[in-house]
Amino acid sequence: GDEALEVEPLTIAINALCQARALAQPLTTEIIQLGASPSASLGVLAAAGGAGSCRDAAGGALDPCAISATALQAQLGTLSCDPPEAVATTDALAQALTARVEAARCVFSVEVPTTYARDEVVPASTLRVRVTHELFGEVDVPHVASGGLGAGLVARGVAAASLAARYEDASWSWADPDHRTVRLSGQLCHDARAGQIARVSTQLACQCRYEGQDCAVPNARGRCAIGRYACVQGLDVCTPRYTAMPEVCNGLDDNCDGAIDNLASADPDGDGATPWSPATQPLDRDTQGAFCGFSDTACGCPDGPDTHGPAPGPRDDEWELFTSAYSGRCACAEPLSALSAPAPALPAVTPAAPLDAPLDAPAVASEGCAQGGSGAPAPQGLLVALLLGLSGLVARRD
Repeated sequence: GDEALEVEPLTIAINALCQARALAQPLTTEIIQLGASPSASLGVLAAAGGAGSCRDAAGGALDPCAISATALQAQLGTLSCDPPEAVATTDALAQALTARVEAARCVFSVEVPTTYARDEVVPASTLRVRVTHELFGEVDVPHVASGGLGAGLVARGVAAASLAARYEDASWSWADPDHRTVRLSGQLCHDARAGQIARVSTQLACQCRYEGQDCAVPNARGRCAIGRYACVQGLDVCTPRYTAMPEVCNGLDDNCDGAIDNLASADPDGDGATPWSPATQPLDRDTQGAFCGFSDTACGCPDGPDTHGPAPGPRDDEWELFTSAYSGRCACAEPLSALSAPAPALPAVTPAAPLDAPLDAPAVASEGCAQGGSGAPAPQGLLVALLLGLSGLVARRD
């Protein structure tokens, strides 16, 4: 058990363990050694499986899965790895196995977006862990670095101080070096094993990269397509800055139907997408002529189209901003006579993305930047490898 494993079989084993960690549902491999003193050679296998740790010659942390096979072979002789747990009897082995299985019931997978690279470390500050507890209902569990759950329960009035004291050390921590699984600790782990936690959910939010920048709202037209990125639960979401308004003579698509100055659509009796209602949207003297009589009158803009005006804020009346932005720059003309050549039909307008939008900005909200996982306590798959000297007994639990 204390002899060094041959380099080639060891490299093959490390590669297999690293592949298990890279699965969509990562598998952690733990090593339990039976019958001899702890082996440092087996320690590198534990580290490769995600349940141990190694250090290079300079004392820095080294993950065997984070370097190439060639580089790993060159450093095997200088690595310092924590040896796996060693047991002397089969009874002790059974107890160790039971303890590992029980501990696995407190481990849960994190739904990680596909935008994350395999070796990208997920910061704890971007992860929310929430449990549905039969005593407290839904509560957010703090990371171990932020303290325990007890104080939060008292502050929220969810539990009395005497009960909350049992949860002083209840928190979550990373259960693997890749930050793809979390472990509930303290009283919460006990409650999970006892069936008192009905649901564990994780919400991972990446940092928004385009917040405040202009964008084109997907599947929208006219003024409704003018958007700006907002950070919504960690997602870059292109949100519209304007809503549809009645069509007026201004050289713009106001009612978001893809056509410019189709004024008949603004008729209260017509089929416009956003009809004008004099009861709720009164016109002042300056905008009375903006609709050109709701007829097929040609609207001319010799000096170019008007502007949409300022985007409304949460407290603004968009209709007032819309009418105040009407400058009369475009004018209504007399209906064309029968002898006149018909005016060319205006094409439907699909706005392009703003010129100042980032070239690599997503055209739509990222479908996987913030992801949640939930369900009854169903811990991650756990692979327990038992090494008997140089051979082992393998038990797998999915």
